[in-house]
Amino acid sequence: MTTKKTPAGRASSKAQRSSPPSKGGSKAAGEARRGAAQAKRRKAAIVRHDPAEVEESRRRLDEVVEHYRRASRATNTLRTYGAGLRSWEGYCEAHKELVFPAEPEAIARYLGWLAKRGRSVSTIEVYLAAIAAVHEHAGLPQTPTRSFVVTETMEGIRRELGTRPRKKDPLTWERLLEALPPIDARDLGSIRDRALLLLGFAMGARRSELGGLRVGDVKFERKGMRVLLRRSKTDPRGRGREIGIARQEDEARCPVRALRRWLRSAGLERGLIFRSLTADGGLRSTALSGYRIACIVKAHAAAAGLEGDFAGHSLRRGFATSAYAAGVPEIVIQRRTGHRSVQVLREYADEARTYEDEPLTEIAASARKKRK
Repeated sequence: MTTKKTPAGRASSKAQRSSPPSKGGSKAAGEARRGAAQAKRRKAAIVRHDPAEVEESRRRLDEVVEHYRRASRATNTLRTYGAGLRSWEGYCEAHKELVFPAEPEAIARYLGWLAKRGRSVSTIEVYLAAIAAVHEHAGLPQTPTRSFVVTETMEGIRRELGTRPRKKDPLTWERLLEALPPIDARDLGSIRDRALLLLGFAMGARRSELGGLRVGDVKFERKGMRVLLRRSKTDPRGRGREIGIARQEDEARCPVRALRRWLRSAGLERGLIFRSLTADGGLRSTALSGYRIACIVKAHAAAAGLEGDFAGHSLRRGFATSAYAAGVPEIVIQRRTGHRSVQVLREYADEARTYEDEPLTEIAASARKKRK
């Protein structure tokens, strides 16, 4: 049986159909629609990569990470770490020890083996640091180099061998002038070495700083030249610093003239300044290594008949020692050498003043006065 709606009923139904939903219901419906739309967009954005592509991308990322890890350490440090790891691997192979992960007792035995073979404390410490670095980079929860047996062994080695570092003798100004190649020499090797020795001394430079200099880093001026050190041991991020070197009246002792002559003789207009030479005296494109610079200093000191243990660092030590002896203000010396630590710099001051205020001299002078 069909019932007829009264006019009032029809009006009521129409009102119900046309009435807007409640505020809470409208908000919930809107959020639901937006959520569905976002889910749809996310689904559309998903790209299915081939597993091989994923693996390749990870490999590339690992290479980038390794590149910046290596960049966080100086080249000399990486080279020394490499020597330490080769030594550790050789020891493990000969003594049937596990290379990685290493056992603390094996590391302790290795340290003792190094000490018995005459390695210095500083070398043993660096080799130990190389082993530690490998384990730390592997993300192991415990590094075996920090175990009690290893730290105790290392402390015993320090006590027995002592920790005083072996330092190279300074090539002071007077010694440098004796070691310089003749100013009238015409071969490229002598011209290069003369510029290298004079500039290295004048800058108080490290071997790596000399080897990395480029023609564009030098600006010649009327009063002398400006040399830009783009990077150094104490400036690994490459902020750079500029050194001004004045022209000297005596041509034989002037690093500015010596460098100009080298660049002109070698025909260098760009690129590295101090380069290696071929066997017949020709110019190579490769930079002088730190080892070669040390050999050059040692060879010229020996040719001059100088007594002592000289190497690349002798130029830097010689500059600082000579500057202190001449009364150059400490802040000026530090600005030139780039030392961050004044305490390290003052080791050169102690060397320069070894015989100043020497007690025995004072005692002898006092005794002579009393006899008179």
